[in-house]
Amino acid sequence: MISNKTVLLCVLACCFSPSALAGIYKCVSPEGKASYSQTPCPDSAIEGNTQAHQLWRTLRGLVVEGKVFSTSLKGDVESIQQCQAASAAYVARVDLLAKDAQAVALHHPHLYRAFELLHECGRCRFAALSYCEKADVELNDAMNTLH
Repeated sequence: MISNKTVLLCVLACCFSPSALAGIYKCVSPEGKASYSQTPCPDSAIEGNTQAHQLWRTLRGLVVEGKVFSTSLKGDVESIQQCQAASAAYVARVDLLAKDAQAVALHHPHLYRAFELLHECGRCRFAALSYCEKADVELNDAMNTLH
């Protein structure tokens, strides 16, 4: 017979496991009010024109674009070839951001980690989506330092 204590421990373990928390985003409004959601914070949540703000917006767009690769990838040769061509262009655009990412890395490490994750996010493989989602989390964490 399972005790109530065992059931409670199992429930708590599930609630606080990394996989349970992976899809929760903390968004902070311009007024400083925090809200939590299962979807990424909107781009409009980041106001400002600093190098970090502009990089954040660019990286967010690349996350969205990278997610398209993993969702459109099929097992046929034609879709793989199309994905590889698009992926090469995507990674080249990510690489162009290296100087900006390095410039903000010290004060905005979440932005730099998101930049690094985007290299794998735009690859033609089914695991790429997990890198896109990790980059999304890093960008949402970066929001706290950009306000």
